[in-house]
Amino acid sequence: MILILDILSHPLVQTGLVILAIVAVVIVLSFVVSLIITPIMISLVDKSSRRTAKKVYEYLPKKDCGQCGCETCMDYALKISDMRSKPYNCGELNEDEREKIAAMFRPDDNSDERLTFKEALKRWRSSGKKTDSDDNP
Repeated sequence: MILILDILSHPLVQTGLVILAIVAVVIVLSFVVSLIITPIMISLVDKSSRRTAKKVYEYLPKKDCGQCGCETCMDYALKISDMRSKPYNCGELNEDEREKIAAMFRPDDNSDERLTFKEALKRWRSSGKKTDSDDNP
């Protein structure tokens, strides 16, 4: 027992214990911060996605036919707004309506870069993300 007390009283051991305690506090604090910030960021993304989905939904036929692979047109609008699907999967849309939906995902008119929906989707896919329509050609 005395040997353990002698070891713990050594200055290098005490310094190491202080550093270990600081590291533990930093790890706990970073975990707590991530628990607070992550839900906030998710809610911000969800709100933006829902707003876009509502705009997409305005152009959809609202027949809930299931041709696109979704149960409802709103589900399909959410997938389009999250770029997990594309407007070309809906058999009820005409080309003009598809193009209006695709235009929502293009850069602003002030931007020099103009992408078609297919080009934007191609870039997005090259980023490594996968869409539901990749499974169902």
